[in-house]
Amino acid sequence: TGGTYKPRVHTGFYNNFLASLPTIKKHVEPYLKDFERPRTLYIVGHSLGAGIANLTAAYYLLLYDWATLPQRLVLVTAGSPRSICKSMKSIVDERLQALGPENVRFYRIVKGSDAVATVPPKILGFEHMTPATLITDEGNIVLRLDDVEGSLDTNATQLASLKAKQDTAVRSITGGTDDDDDGRDEV
Repeated sequence: TGGTYKPRVHTGFYNNFLASLPTIKKHVEPYLKDFERPRTLYIVGHSLGAGIANLTAAYYLLLYDWATLPQRLVLVTAGSPRSICKSMKSIVDERLQALGPENVRFYRIVKGSDAVATVPPKILGFEHMTPATLITDEGNIVLRLDDVEGSLDTNATQLASLKAKQDTAVRSITGGTDDDDDGRDEV
């Protein structure tokens, strides 16, 4: 609290991110200039790598003005553990909302009942960067409704139907529990 307050992230993921940062900066930052041709910076990770990818995406999200750069930022994680705390999530969410989906997009994919997506626990203050897109054990994909609402010409009845299907799929994956805010983080 006070003037020395800093948003919190998971220490282990942070230390791995810091160890990787010099190499990442060396290979990425020369291309993130306003005079460079338009490109997309994909930050991708799985499991432990997804935790580090989350911090890398947060770093670049906050470091650059993606509204004016010709480049785009896309984060894709699979089986991601929670790597940020609520304090950092609020900053990331605020920045994502200000930018909109044109230049920055974050995706989190969870397969079935992957236990990695449930650690570290929310009770310790850890959060996911973004809602999950679920792939059920049967291979069905449950879309994130925020993507559907923003990209399809759908009416309220269609959205309600999609939400009901999503809730049913989440309950079948989680065994009917709904302990989290959106029912999806514990998958």
